Amino acid sequence: MFDYLKENKLGVGILAIGAILTGLAFAVQGCALDDLIQVKVPQGVQASVGVAPKVPLSEAPYTFEAYRTKVERDSRQFSESISDAQFLHSTVAGLVRMGFEEASGPLSLMPYGSLLLAGLTGFGGVMLKKPGTDKATAAMREEHQKTLAHEKEKSYNAGITKGTGA
Repeated sequence: MFDYLKENKLGVGILAIGAILTGLAFAVQGCALDDLIQVKVPQGVQASVGVAPKVPLSEAPYTFEAYRTKVERDSRQFSESISDAQFLHSTVAGLVRMGFEEASGPLSLMPYGSLLLAGLTGFGGVMLKKPGTDKATAAMREEHQKTLAHEKEKSYNAGITKGTGA
């Protein structure tokens, strides 16, 4: 029989390769291919979501969704904090303005009351809105939102580029 195998090396080689490929196919059959492929995670995403530097391809969409959700939630919270601070500022400015209007009558009758009133009025002037402030603030806010949207888009595109490995 060994003589037959020595004479038909090509046939034996093809059978051996076929047996090896069949064994390899059975071994790989239990493995998921997307668990073998790793995706690099940018450091900012790692820090905010708390994942390893590389995640399997099967987990990458969930990691990306967690990151996107966190960024949206943080952006919403920051926006609400800014709105709350602006509301507080307008409330305090209104109260100060109202206080100066009420104090102007009695203070003008007191000794040195006019100096006190002048000092309080000067301090109040810092708190009051100047003409055109609303328009300038709205323009700055709009420009900031455009810049923020552009930066988010750049970050998103960079993340997609790094995630796809392009």
